[in-house]
Amino acid sequence: MEQQVSTRPAAAAASTVLEARIGALSDLGRVRGNNEDSLVVFDLRAKKPIAGNGAVTAKLGAPGLLLIVADGMGGMKAGEQASKLCVEQFPAVVVKWLKDHASGTREESVAGLGEAVRETHKLIWTTAQSGPELKGMGTTMTAALIREDHALIAQVGDSRCYLGRRDEVKQLTRDQTVWESMRKGADDPQAAFNNAPWKNMLMQALGAQKDIQVTVTDHELKYDDWLLLCSDGLYRVVRPEDMGDVFWSPGAPLEKAQRLIALANERGGPDNCSTILCHIAAP
Repeated sequence: MEQQVSTRPAAAAASTVLEARIGALSDLGRVRGNNEDSLVVFDLRAKKPIAGNGAVTAKLGAPGLLLIVADGMGGMKAGEQASKLCVEQFPAVVVKWLKDHASGTREESVAGLGEAVRETHKLIWTTAQSGPELKGMGTTMTAALIREDHALIAQVGDSRCYLGRRDEVKQLTRDQTVWESMRKGADDPQAAFNNAPWKNMLMQALGAQKDIQVTVTDHELKYDDWLLLCSDGLYRVVRPEDMGDVFWSPGAPLEKAQRLIALANERGGPDNCSTILCHIAAP
């Protein structure tokens, strides 16, 4: 990764309420004929979406923000509908849960977020059973509930969340694919990958099978962190070190989201590409 001259302001005081500066963007790519990705930034206090494609700044006080990227599957109409249902229904389910658990502990919030994902899955599953044109539809979902100095990350499928901190980019999620299930016990992971049939097949997706297992993880956030949620159209061709070069270059989060998608398209744009890029900053 190229060395960058730091343009970062002095560290925020410990008592400062942090804010999220966010750029969100979804793009068709260079190969697909339709966009099956959906994304949203949702303000849990205002109980409404505050960004689809675009830029927004919001304080990180309770109850927080939801960032969601979903990548649909199951054919043109079905995939689009599945991902759209996900980003519409999941925030509503979380809002309902928070109404009864506003003062819950982080442990309770982890459990509640997982239950909200499962309830959203049931809604998509029920819709998928309503007609032959929707049968088999599903969607990945990576969602971050960011509040004060923590992010709860919920994961189903192979969309991803990355954390950029101090010139290092770390993947916070693990893809739920056939390849990930195989590589754990492989003596030669690269050879196993090269020879694996259906290596990129998802193990699960919202709406695609009757039951799912949800992964929810808890991560501390610090001043000047970068949080990136993205579909596989980005990370398949843009490496973590390339992401870091963009994070720590001049520009606003939306400009940087545009640069990330431009990089993916320069490298073939093999799939729809969606990014939510969030900078943890001081007001």
